[in-house]
Amino acid sequence: MIDWNRNGKIDPVDIGISIAVDSYSSSDSLKLMNYSFSLIQEISPERNAKGQIRQYMPHALYEKRQYSKLHKYGMGPFCRFSILREWHGVSGVYALCNTHQLLYIGQCKDFAQRFNAGYGIISPRNCYVGGQLTNCKINTMILREYIAGGNVYLYFYETGDYDRVERKLIDGFQPPYNGRT
Repeated sequence: MIDWNRNGKIDPVDIGISIAVDSYSSSDSLKLMNYSFSLIQEISPERNAKGQIRQYMPHALYEKRQYSKLHKYGMGPFCRFSILREWHGVSGVYALCNTHQLLYIGQCKDFAQRFNAGYGIISPRNCYVGGQLTNCKINTMILREYIAGGNVYLYFYETGDYDRVERKLIDGFQPPYNGRT
């Protein structure tokens, strides 16, 4: 069990969240309620030759920007990242965590597409009202974690019952980025 808030004792924040970590290897898992999530990878934002995270502000490239309004996450900046394409077409529930806490729970019909074409590359249109606000919010959260010196880890639970599992986990854990952050 991980002490999520690092206070040295097991308390309500820690109850129900059990991480089975024997080592930081590809066999790491995350136990949320009765669901075992596999560690897919650490999210790795693209970096320049100096090792700095490349940051993007795609909203300026939107052709209809003079007629549209940016949503609250649309200004950016954003980063770029991807996961292996072997996850193409795989449905399930994913969890994003830093080293301290569960940050976000989501579901998808196509895991690779959700990350590679959704969260990992923010299109100019998605920065504006009517675009994919959640894609911008999650990308911004990941970028902020890395700028602050942290890491973000991606876990996945394969299931066709992703709507129900996602709802149960969000209701049970109330991750901070699933709210109106």
